[in-house]
Amino acid sequence: MARSKTSSTEVYFNAKVYTADSSNPQASAFVVRAGNFIYVGDDKGALAYGEGKNLGGRRVLPGLVESHCHVIGSAVNPATTFIFVSPETTAAELPEVLAESLKSPKFNKQRVLKGMGFNPGADVFCAADIDKAVPERPFFMFGDDGHTMLLNTAALRYANIDKNTPDPTPGESYFVRDENGNPTGLVVEIEAMLYVRANVPELQNLYNAAGIKASVKNLTRYGFTTAFDAATCQADSKVMEVLRKMDSRHALNIRCHTSFIYAGEEALPLEDVMEALKEQRAKFSSERLIPDTLKMIADGTVENLTAHLAEPYEGVNEENYGSELLSLEEMCNAAKAASEEGFNVHIHAIGDAAIDKSITALSSIGPSKGTKTIAHNEVYNEALKERLVKEGDIFYQTTPYWTIADENVALRYLGAERYKNLFPIGSLALKGVKVAFGSDSLDGEVGLSPFVGIFLTVHRGMDTTGLSLPGREEGISIEEAVNAYTISGAELLGAADKVGSITSGKKADFIILDRDIFSIPLIELFDTIVEEVYLDGERIYKAAPDSVPFETEEAQYAIDLIKGKLI
Repeated sequence: MARSKTSSTEVYFNAKVYTADSSNPQASAFVVRAGNFIYVGDDKGALAYGEGKNLGGRRVLPGLVESHCHVIGSAVNPATTFIFVSPETTAAELPEVLAESLKSPKFNKQRVLKGMGFNPGADVFCAADIDKAVPERPFFMFGDDGHTMLLNTAALRYANIDKNTPDPTPGESYFVRDENGNPTGLVVEIEAMLYVRANVPELQNLYNAAGIKASVKNLTRYGFTTAFDAATCQADSKVMEVLRKMDSRHALNIRCHTSFIYAGEEALPLEDVMEALKEQRAKFSSERLIPDTLKMIADGTVENLTAHLAEPYEGVNEENYGSELLSLEEMCNAAKAASEEGFNVHIHAIGDAAIDKSITALSSIGPSKGTKTIAHNEVYNEALKERLVKEGDIFYQTTPYWTIADENVALRYLGAERYKNLFPIGSLALKGVKVAFGSDSLDGEVGLSPFVGIFLTVHRGMDTTGLSLPGREEGISIEEAVNAYTISGAELLGAADKVGSITSGKKADFIILDRDIFSIPLIELFDTIVEEVYLDGERIYKAAPDSVPFETEEAQYAIDLIKGKLI
């Protein structure tokens, strides 16, 4: 069903417009007709189209682009009644936290309990940590890193996981075991998590329209009008039908680029993955639902000691290089197949060995019909940087919130030399690598906020407080940071002909802020509020007069911790 677009002409003037269009970077006015920008320039030129809306000198940006998030994974509807746990909760605290949550009557009738939020890097967790509060009902808890699960003893039984259950990929994606080979309850990496979900009906079809709508609303509140969902069909391809129905009812208030994960031949053969991708593109494509990306996961995370490294981790009992979740042959074959069909290729790679393999796989494509992206990009060395620069057509995508100094995990496990080379955003941008930002949707409001992201990446270049990771050369300008959330993100998605900048002929996606982020003291970025959001020229969000930047106590606590380091 086509969206109805007003044919009237809307004029906006007396604004501070950052267009993210290098050929016309600044403007004071623009004109919208039929969902598109038809003029971008000065007030006189805009008012020639008729009377308009005086924006009172407010700052206007293009609609923001979330280049790696989890619209679907974040759409846990209250009806599914998840128990949410703070990532700061230790193993010793977990039973009391769960017991308090279980006092809510909404959990009384649930035969199988579900949770989310524990941080596997914060402590050593096992089934007994849940058993103390939940001894009889199966309890399945997802880690806040997206790469782990924690099951109690009843859940292990319910999912038919015991001493004789083989690990999906030994040493890479597996069930943590005790000295006798019995599962402890901790599940590591995607394939093992998918094994659990396949055996538990209650962990399937978790996402409905109400949950997705709430997830999209959260993105909208921060100014995002386009988003790439990095795990749409990881385990539940039925979600595409939910998105299609929302779109047909004009209830999908975001341009949602979706993905299908290739996890290796043993999980689902490449031939079947490609058929599914092509079928989704043919069946579901619209202006706001865009199935266009093959996602691969090359390794895990540093926190889980599963990021694939060229040299072993430090501070652990045995030599460990992390997890190699896909072979180079599988990655090259998948990248080539996707590229030939015009799909974007998006690879999760955190360790330097995984990044190196990803560059090789993407390089093997040659000129591509789709785009090439490496996501996350944590552990680098000089040779690896030069490889990426030399390729010239691979996007560097990452999450700004992760550039906060982390001596407890990153320094401890990687050592000083690798620690000082983490997330080389500025040095790569300086050499022409396209940088795009996203939240990975795992750190709540603070990680999602583009204004926190802009602050951290700009502040890094001037940090003397120890808040940011080392390397002042890795800081960038505020314009570069905004571009990473707008035009660069659009280019990464292959959508820059339609979105990402305020340019005549493009979709009229734009946001209005309560302050000029280019002229305020940097720390005031934390207080920025998106006052209005427009998609296809239609206002889809207006902030309430009493709006605050962060709605949860957890988010405000995290911001206070950041500010505390700046004093």
